Amino acid sequence: MKIFTTDFNPLDLKDVVDSGMSAILEGIQREVQNGIKRSINKASPPSSKAGQNPRKRTGNLGRSVLLTKIVDSNGLLFGTVHVDAPYARPLEFGAKLPGGQPYFYNAKEGKIVYVRKSHPNAAKFKKTKPGFLKPRPFVIRQVNKTKKRIPLHMRKFVRTFKSMAKPGRMRTLT
Repeated sequence: MKIFTTDFNPLDLKDVVDSGMSAILEGIQREVQNGIKRSINKASPPSSKAGQNPRKRTGNLGRSVLLTKIVDSNGLLFGTVHVDAPYARPLEFGAKLPGGQPYFYNAKEGKIVYVRKSHPNAAKFKKTKPGFLKPRPFVIRQVNKTKKRIPLHMRKFVRTFKSMAKPGRMRTLT
C-alpha cells in the first residue's frame, strides 16, 4: 500500500506551537513598543496640545517603554508593555494639578526652575496655579493600531505551521 507521508513529527507539535506563539507575542510587543517610541519622538518645543502625542524633551518617556514576558503556573504565556516614567499615567489619562508649587524663571538658562516646598525661601517665589492637564493618549492609540494587525501575525504563524506539515513523498508501507 502506498501513502503520502510527512517528516512532521506530532510529538514536536507542542514545542513548535509554544515557540511560534512566543514569537508572535514578542512581535506584537515590539510593534507596540516601537510604535509608542515613534509617536513620542517629535522634539519639543512646541509642547503638545490636548489629544496629541506628548513631545520629546529629554527622551526619558521613550526609554521607559519596557516589555515583560510572564509564564503563569498553568504554562500560559502573557506579555506586557508598560511605561515606567512616573508622568506617563497623567499624560495618557489627564490629571488634576493641585498648584502651589514654588518656581522662578532662570533668565541665564532660559528655564523655569521648580523649588521644593520645604525650601527655606519657598514662600518668596511665585506659585503655580491649580489646573487640569488634558489627556495626551499615546499608549492606547498604538495598542488599538496593533490590535488590528494581530490577525496578520496569526496568519503568518499558521502558514509557517502548515508548511511544516505538508505531505512529503510517496512511501510504501510494509
